[in-house]
Amino acid sequence: METINVFPDREDIVLHSEVKRRKMQYAVNYLSMLGESGLAFAGISGSVSYEPKEGDDVDIFLIADDGMLWEVIFRAFLRRRILGLHDICLSLCMSSSYAYNYYSDIRDPLVMEDAAHVIPVYGAAYYADLLSRAGERDHRARLRERSRSWNPRQAVSGILFLLLAPMMIIKGLIVNHRLMASGRGSESFRTLISRSYFVLDSEKYRRLMESRKARSGNHD
Repeated sequence: METINVFPDREDIVLHSEVKRRKMQYAVNYLSMLGESGLAFAGISGSVSYEPKEGDDVDIFLIADDGMLWEVIFRAFLRRRILGLHDICLSLCMSSSYAYNYYSDIRDPLVMEDAAHVIPVYGAAYYADLLSRAGERDHRARLRERSRSWNPRQAVSGILFLLLAPMMIIKGLIVNHRLMASGRGSESFRTLISRSYFVLDSEKYRRLMESRKARSGNHD
C-alpha cells in the first residue's frame, strides 16, 4: 500500500507531541501491511487525530469498496492479531456507498469537526471528496448508485459477515461486562454492525460529544 509520508514534512498535520508522532507512525506501520485490495480509504481517527495521551488506543477508520467491507474487516483484524498490535482499535469501518450517504447527511458541526480531524493515510483524495459533500443531503445524492459489475469476492464478504458479526457482538457483550464489573463503565461501548458498517460506539466518545455540545450551546 502506498501511504503518506510520516509526518513532520506535512504542513497540514500538527504534531504537538512525541506521543502523537509515535502513535501516528504505529498506525501507518499497521496500515502499510494491510494491503489496498478492496480498500477505498484508511485513516487515523479518535484521540490520535487530536492530541493523544500515552495510554490511548490508536483508532483506525476504514472505508471499503462496495461489496468488500467484511473481507477488508477480516483482513484488518487478522493482521492486527498476527502482528500483535493490541493498541490498534478498528473502531469505524464502512462501505463506500454508506460513507457517501453518511457524509452527505452530516449536519452537526461537532461531527463535522471530528470528520475533518481524521488523518488520511491511504486514499486522501477520496476522503477530501467525501468531506466536500458534507451536509449536501440531496435526494439524488442519497439514491446515487455506482455502476459496478458483480465480483465473486462480494459473496466471500457476505459469508464473512454472517460468520464474524455474531462473534463480534458476543465479544462486545463480554468485554463490556468485564468493564462494568471492574468499575470501568466509562470505557464501555456499543457494537453496531450491518453489511455496510462496523462501529464501536464508545461511552467515552458519547460523553465527550455531549460535553462539547453543552459548551458550544448546540443542543440539536
